[in-house]
Amino acid sequence: MNIKQNFKQSRQIIRQNKLFSGIYIAGTAITISMVMIIAIVWIAKTAELYPEVNRSKMMSIKGVVERTKDKKGYSSYYSSHKFTEDFVRSTKTFEYATEIINSDEASTLRTTGDDKYKVRTLYTDHYFWKIMEFRFLEGMPYTQEDVSSKISKAVISESVAKKYFGSVDNAVGQHFTLDFVDYAVCGVVKDVSAIMSVSYADIWLPITTTDQYYDNQGDGGYLGLINTYILSRSSKDFSKIRSEVNEKIASFNNTSTTVVVDPMGQPEPYIKGILRKWSNAEPDIRGYILKLSLVVLILLLVPAINLAGMISSRMTRRKEEMGIRKTFGATKKSILSQIINENLLLTLIGGGLGLLLSYLILIVKGDTIVGLIIEPGFGDALTNVDFSISMLMNPWVFVIALVICLVLNLLAAIIPAAHSLKNNIVDSLNVKK
Repeated sequence: MNIKQNFKQSRQIIRQNKLFSGIYIAGTAITISMVMIIAIVWIAKTAELYPEVNRSKMMSIKGVVERTKDKKGYSSYYSSHKFTEDFVRSTKTFEYATEIINSDEASTLRTTGDDKYKVRTLYTDHYFWKIMEFRFLEGMPYTQEDVSSKISKAVISESVAKKYFGSVDNAVGQHFTLDFVDYAVCGVVKDVSAIMSVSYADIWLPITTTDQYYDNQGDGGYLGLINTYILSRSSKDFSKIRSEVNEKIASFNNTSTTVVVDPMGQPEPYIKGILRKWSNAEPDIRGYILKLSLVVLILLLVPAINLAGMISSRMTRRKEEMGIRKTFGATKKSILSQIINENLLLTLIGGGLGLLLSYLILIVKGDTIVGLIIEPGFGDALTNVDFSISMLMNPWVFVIALVICLVLNLLAAIIPAAHSLKNNIVDSLNVKK
């Protein structure tokens, strides 16, 4: 029997058992949607997507600890510009190191027309534009000279340009006031989703235009308000970069008479950095992955067991049918193939609906879902989270969805079907309904 004919028969049997088919499809759809939500969020947070296309080569320093030599004082927070200069930029292994200051609250933008809008700002240096690959629609980023000279220039998102200045074409050269400082727009970039925790903003500003850049706190001056991100030439250099930075810190600690600096295992790979919740505690990435894997396993096994029970019950009612087919020469292999095809068709339908349901949930409640799966890291923002087409339609998403459908189908269908086929023809024909 060819595959086309096999699936045609499967469709007919499914139509004859609408209640069973509906329950099967609904259960599969919910399971697939839950697992796919986890997969999509994890891919969006870790894959190389616009504009964070160098994640696999990035390292982060998101907070440090200072202890006094007499062990009576202890402080932890973000790192300072002094920390970056003394311990990071003096090393030579990496390509670039950028300093970023996230605004905890939305800023108020005032245009020349005196209109007021709430925006999220990100203060960066010029290296930021070398590490992140933004798509500039108009203009260009601020330069090293602009940052060094504290020139009040700004890069704005496409949405800001259209909403506040009418269009992207008219935005470059326009002026706006932010925190009582006048800025000139030098470039417009394609919008960035808030799930891009390193690069997300509405407006990007030179880091030297905020007093927070010079805020060196702690007894040694190594605590501040800065997150540092490092672009290595290759992920193979991670260990060397970490060793170089920590050697400089160890040298300082040995000669310091007042404080000891502890980087808490940093610089660390980008993926580990997104799981860092506190400046004074290393993230448990292994524990997180084990916990997430357990959740996925439960989401797959529990529905598979329930579906297997339904299929087993259904197989009992179909024993007479299978006995008749055996009488007319059908082999166990052909019958098992037919049963698997029936359930595969149901699983694929449920999987397709589940994938669409996962998209709908993420589009409607993206902020909440991302926060549940990956809690906001130290210095991260989770507002205005939206998922681009490239995140939702990523090839890996479809591969994962297909694999989950196949696994669920195999777990739920083969075992009860194979068990039912052990009965001989006489027993199958004499089954009592």
